[in-house]
Amino acid sequence: MRSPVLYLYHLFNLSQVFRRQWQGPAALRAYQDGCLRRVVARAHATVPYYRRLMDRAGVRPKDVRCAADLARLPITTKGDILANFPEGILSSARREGHYRQSTTSGSSGWRMPVYCDTTQLALFRLMELRQLWDLGYRPRDLMAYMRPEAPKGRHFQRLGLFRRAFVSILEPVERQAEALLRVRPQVVYVYPSSIYQVARELDGASARGLKLKFILSNSELLAGEVRAYLEDKFGCRVYDDYSCLEFQAIGFECRHQRLHQAADNAVVEVVDAAGRPLPPGEPGRLILTALHNFVMPYLRYDIGDVGALGREPCACGRGFPVIEGLAGRQDDFIVAANGELLNPRVVCRPFRASPALRQFQILQQADGAVTVRVAPSAQAGKGEAAAQAREAARGAFPEGMRVSVEVTDQIETGAAGKHRAVRSLALAPGAEKDIEPGTARMMRRGL
Repeated sequence: MRSPVLYLYHLFNLSQVFRRQWQGPAALRAYQDGCLRRVVARAHATVPYYRRLMDRAGVRPKDVRCAADLARLPITTKGDILANFPEGILSSARREGHYRQSTTSGSSGWRMPVYCDTTQLALFRLMELRQLWDLGYRPRDLMAYMRPEAPKGRHFQRLGLFRRAFVSILEPVERQAEALLRVRPQVVYVYPSSIYQVARELDGASARGLKLKFILSNSELLAGEVRAYLEDKFGCRVYDDYSCLEFQAIGFECRHQRLHQAADNAVVEVVDAAGRPLPPGEPGRLILTALHNFVMPYLRYDIGDVGALGREPCACGRGFPVIEGLAGRQDDFIVAANGELLNPRVVCRPFRASPALRQFQILQQADGAVTVRVAPSAQAGKGEAAAQAREAARGAFPEGMRVSVEVTDQIETGAAGKHRAVRSLALAPGAEKDIEPGTARMMRRGL
């Protein structure tokens, strides 16, 4: 889709994208089911992997008429995608110039090529704007993107609309803080770990002096204590965005800070370790189906995250359902000696409360042993950091776990600048079925 056509597409679809979030359940289901029938039919006709998958399951495209029918299809994993890439997983009907190729950051341990329809990418931009507008962002505002690489410029930015500033998170933290004070944006779009480090570098008067409208967090787990710290330090609200390269928009927070499904872009299921659907409020594996990606479809895709369907509608009045308790990736959970899964939000809390620690990372080996790597703050020495880390570990982990502490000057991030605070090799993708038959206990600690 060329640029002039793309702009016309934006103008034509803008009002529809904004309006759909307020539609009732019946209208939303009708929209989802119509998109679903098209993407399933196209996947069966043009993608060898899905044709084999559906044929083996005895499912024909006409058998999938609504979201409830998706349960008839097997779940697809990242390993399945990689094993069948490229020709087995890409649509044979793809046309050059109508899709874009990228690669995931590999923060989950898997670097995966991703192809997206240009129409899907255009819709994502509108869905981004939908959330930003609701939170108070306006076309004349300056948004600071804190990223490893600068975002691409757009023609309309020359007119002073949707302006962007770039702050490289590859620079030392003090330079990031200086850049933020220099550009003075109205909104910051950032990984929570990055802005948390910058917030600790700034004094309260400087942070509040920015007079930010809000901070938009993305790409990493936003812990409650991090959100509270940032809101107090900058004097503004922090909202979360749930998206990824494979799906683009998955969920977004409204002004009530509740995470709504982007139900016009993806179907969200929550299942237990055996793939059985779970009721609202019961945490499990998030299984997603993309509604607009025809070049590289994702049907019942295990994204590797853990969460629950919302039990109550949001007071904002949106028709989009709510996701509760988004707690990170399946391999963010630490496995205790008795097999219990420890919530990463809870495990991290004592370390974030330790003033001597500037950064930390918790790594669990396949044999259950845990290493806590810490970097001391500017005011603390390595000895003090190690002592506070050991004290925090006593509050984070139950007795009987093998925990060691390492002190380092700097904890490296991934290639995309993302920071994984917790990583457990004892809970590799698919291993949760060996720990217990269901996921009912998964969130017991701390939620």
